[in-house]
Amino acid sequence: MQEPSIAFVLDQPEDKAHRPGDELTGRVKLLGIDRPQVRELRVQFRGISRITIPSRLPWSVPSDSIVRSDETVDLFSQQRVFAKDALRDNEDGGLSAPVSFAFTLRETSGAGSVTPSAGPLPPSLRCFSQPFDCTVEYALEAELTLAQAGSRAKTCTARRVLDFEPAGGSETVEPQMVSFASSFTLAPLPHTLDVRTEGPPLSFREKFNSFIYRNRQAPSPFSIVIRASSQLVRREPLPLLVTLQLENGTVAMHRKFQVRGATMVIERNTTVQGPGNKTLQHSDKTVVIDSRELDIALPANTEVDLWPRISSLIAPELPPPTFASNGITRDYSMDVTLSVGCGDEEFQVKGSIPSLVVLPSAALDMPSLPPDDEPPSYETAMGSSSAMGTAPPYSLPESQADQHIPEASVDVKVDFEMRGRVFEFVNGEKKYWKERGMANVALQRDSCGKPRLVAKYVKTGEVCADHHITLDMKLSPIVQSDRSWTWCAGNDMSRDGSKAQTLAARFKDSASAHEFKDAFVGIQKAAA
Repeated sequence: MQEPSIAFVLDQPEDKAHRPGDELTGRVKLLGIDRPQVRELRVQFRGISRITIPSRLPWSVPSDSIVRSDETVDLFSQQRVFAKDALRDNEDGGLSAPVSFAFTLRETSGAGSVTPSAGPLPPSLRCFSQPFDCTVEYALEAELTLAQAGSRAKTCTARRVLDFEPAGGSETVEPQMVSFASSFTLAPLPHTLDVRTEGPPLSFREKFNSFIYRNRQAPSPFSIVIRASSQLVRREPLPLLVTLQLENGTVAMHRKFQVRGATMVIERNTTVQGPGNKTLQHSDKTVVIDSRELDIALPANTEVDLWPRISSLIAPELPPPTFASNGITRDYSMDVTLSVGCGDEEFQVKGSIPSLVVLPSAALDMPSLPPDDEPPSYETAMGSSSAMGTAPPYSLPESQADQHIPEASVDVKVDFEMRGRVFEFVNGEKKYWKERGMANVALQRDSCGKPRLVAKYVKTGEVCADHHITLDMKLSPIVQSDRSWTWCAGNDMSRDGSKAQTLAARFKDSASAHEFKDAFVGIQKAAA
């Protein structure tokens, strides 16, 4: 006989990062339990902030004057109680109770009332250290009490912890850049004649010119300037700009510099208020990137953005946003080290951002895109169904069949083209992303200079997305995907152009996704 147990079955993915106002829907499933056995089911949704300070504190105090401190504060609490008659029968047998809660927009007090001083909810946080432990946690909790005559009532419990982060700002924040520089001296080349190891040998004139050039050289001073952002947005690029300042044009022409290594380390500082207004702090570090096998050309007097080359090496997730709430403060600093080489010489540039602000992502609160390997591509289905003479899953509507869809020609200028997987958002009773297929996504301008986005299936060449790019269109990232963008198209001519469509494109990596964004914004500005 199955042991009585209960479990949460939610409509939202387990790895979803929830935002203020998000709804939680689903059910509590009762397993191995008959209705007469049930006395009461209590389901609670709450956010808690807990600070635990051990009995032995880091500062010197008499041991008998200190007791263990464990302070728990309810950020908010919502509860529903079900009697046995309120439970539903499942189609597959057993019982269940519906779950329907929502994240509040602000901290509450008492019986859920919002106080005037209540602020935004802090993000989920776990910090376990020697000085203290602290957590900010959001969880669904269920307790089932069974009716058992003549004995103590038996209980079953279930708990589901949820990830939460504050909502990102609706306005685009211009990043604050911090600069640091180091000066070096480049030694001259050895005073020897060049010997060519491949191809025809050097002529006497070439050897002589090389010898004269090397003998005229003197040590060449240069500087390396690094600019990094003091504001980082989760799931967004980490701007890292490098400039080689070299005034000697001859040296700049003959000597080649490369970025050979990059290290970025974020230090996390967690502070809590202890007994007697004492402040306890714990610091640990997260390595964002640590690579010593780069080979990025660094031309003289030109600012180079390292992000497109290092994005695939970046740690996938930044820590929780900066916040201060309920006696807990989380802030950050960052150390940056670059190794720049020239021939056999190597130079290191080190800098620090003492006050780094981590901001919540502005990503849209939508379901995650389907994995790369499922569901099957509609573009593949279209190819097979066309061969069989059946209608493809996305045929052009009759109302749009006679309308002209621009083809690549002398009248169309293609500014950008990249392969990606295209999706459309289905906003029905169940919200999900529906795949259109693998396509070549092009940003182009027609004969009138109007910018358009045209996506064509890779295998069949059929158009799966076609719309104008307007100035009010905005690309937004999708939660838990750093290589996807979504936008709203008001006149998708590959579908029914009379209603707006929310589309998305996923590219092979984060760098490719941001190339698409730069081209998209560029063609918008050019058409303004």
